[in-house]
Amino acid sequence: MAIERAWEAVPEQPFTANGSTWGLVTIANTAGFRVKQVAAITSESLPPLPVQVKIVISETEMIVGSVDNKIANWPPLNISAYTLDIEAAISAQRQPKNNIMVEDALKAAYEADPVVALRSFGVDQYGNPWSQDNPMPVNADVTVNSVGLFTLPYDSIAATYPSSTQENYQSYLGGLSGTPVQLVVVTYTDATKNSILNVVRTPES
Repeated sequence: MAIERAWEAVPEQPFTANGSTWGLVTIANTAGFRVKQVAAITSESLPPLPVQVKIVISETEMIVGSVDNKIANWPPLNISAYTLDIEAAISAQRQPKNNIMVEDALKAAYEADPVVALRSFGVDQYGNPWSQDNPMPVNADVTVNSVGLFTLPYDSIAATYPSSTQENYQSYLGGLSGTPVQLVVVTYTDATKNSILNVVRTPES
């Protein structure tokens, strides 16, 4: 859920590694934590420690420091006393977002040479761009069977293109060298393949 001008609260996230001498926090998932957000490290035996998120390194690691609103060149914060043995954890209350001037936002979005443009591309919740190595998660059945080309069980498909307006899809059971099951012939109105003339499947059952 998004809240205008506010960061939503982040529930308590247990440490998955002992705190470090330089403010490194390791948890199962850093989603929801934001740079300059004020958080609190707690444990079963030490008093709560107010901290500020300085850098979100990855989906499992971030660096925290003193609550001073500084991002660069801050003194390292020693949180090594907060360990797994005392059930250390970190959380954040709902709070106003940090104010960003329009000029700062434009600078953050500007991509320097050789791109020379304002960036506009999708990223995940950690700020990493979607790519082949970081694909966007989808939940869709886009197999050939899902669009009704094949109605009988198969485990392999081979495609051939006998002409510029025809595509043949042969299904097999037992691999590509196994038993042919069904043949689907797709015929287009012309070589652009923008419009389908007909689709024939044999056998039909």
